[in-house]
Amino acid sequence: MKYTLYGMRVAAKNWEVEYGGTLIAKGFRVGRANKSTFYHGDRDVRTVVRGDDFVVTGKMDQLKWVEGVMKDKYPIKL
Repeated sequence: MKYTLYGMRVAAKNWEVEYGGTLIAKGFRVGRANKSTFYHGDRDVRTVVRGDDFVVTGKMDQLKWVEGVMKDKYPIKL
């Protein structure tokens, strides 16, 4: 990620690999039909990603957990 500049063709793919690795390391599984969807079975949380926008559904305490996961690694805005 340090060498990829916004707007370069590989930037989107590198970002996909980066956030995907973060979510998978926390127990999410990648969707089978769409690689930009993730599901955490133990926490019953679903995530859809488009670019740098994340839509997360689940119970409030689980949403706070996902927020913490993302804040630990990335500067985010809600």
